[in-house]
Amino acid sequence: MTWPRHTPWLERVIRFLLGKPIFNGDLQFSRKQIAERRTLSEGQVHSPPDFLDNFFEAHRADPEGSAEEILVCQLLSNVAAGGDTAAGTMAGSVFNTLNHPRVLKRLQQELDAAVQETPVSWKIVSTLPYPHAVIQESIRFHPGTSFNLERIVPQEGLRLPGGRFLEPSTVVGMHP
Repeated sequence: MTWPRHTPWLERVIRFLLGKPIFNGDLQFSRKQIAERRTLSEGQVHSPPDFLDNFFEAHRADPEGSAEEILVCQLLSNVAAGGDTAAGTMAGSVFNTLNHPRVLKRLQQELDAAVQETPVSWKIVSTLPYPHAVIQESIRFHPGTSFNLERIVPQEGLRLPGGRFLEPSTVVGMHP
């Protein structure tokens, strides 16, 4: 992860913002997560692996290009931005569901049939086909991001459904 090298102005902005009180709660949370994760043995991965594991791996591979402050900034951006993007997607989902009575009725029927107590656990809701479809459509209509999310093709390469083969280590972009 050497993105600050490609955008040096962004690194200066991030370093400036780290000192601002608006980020203090999220910043403290981010630093606490990093400190707790450092207690794991070298090379040991959190289960299941998460963003922070990827950040630590990038830091081990390129300590100069992903300095400690950058690690904090990357986690902070996930923590701070994650709530906003999720809220936007959920607001869009509620708006569209309420504006389509047929969808709302079917969603309510499936939830009523499957749920015996509230609040409803994700473990239960995630197994229900119609709520899952509503969530997926909400993400499609109101994605949490407006830019491609980069992924790296695994070492064995990747054959796409249309037959095209992507070479190992190719950087590709995806959009939810």
